[in-house]
Amino acid sequence: MKAIKKLSAEELELIEMRYFEKRSFAEVAEIKGMTENNAKVKVHRILERLRKQLSTQVKAA
Repeated sequence: MKAIKKLSAEELELIEMRYFEKRSFAEVAEIKGMTENNAKVKVHRILERLRKQLSTQVKAA
């Protein structure tokens, strides 16, 4: 939860739409006014950052 709380409102919204609302990248892109590819890239980068934060927290514990 600590890692998720560090996300900006826009980043959290992208993750929520994609994984909790189960929207396609095309739907996310249309809602956010961006290209489908841009939506994919942003979500991928957010997930990579979360993975790094989580692995760092696990190693520190």
